[in-house]
Amino acid sequence: MRYLGPLDRIIGHFCREGYSVSVGDGVVWLSRDGSKGAVWVVPIGGGLDEILWAVMGATEYANRFGNSYVALPVNLAKRIDESHFWTYGIGLLVYDEDMVR
Repeated sequence: MRYLGPLDRIIGHFCREGYSVSVGDGVVWLSRDGSKGAVWVVPIGGGLDEILWAVMGATEYANRFGNSYVALPVNLAKRIDESHFWTYGIGLLVYDEDMVR
């Protein structure tokens, strides 16, 4: 079995849910049944700059279009209160080498 990188696993996660997926500029763009969404993926080695980029992009998208997510590696997600994401209408995906949830 080949190893799937984080981006491949996130794409697979949404494809299994019936979304059409495309990727551009570090963002996973989603569409299904006329609705659209986007996932800003923070890489495993990401730091504060990547987190800020993701949160700001996801917040702007959510305010304009809805269905916005940030995908964080589990080591970063452990350090963040996920309720902040819910408060601003942003979904949070957490991933590691084996899963996306």
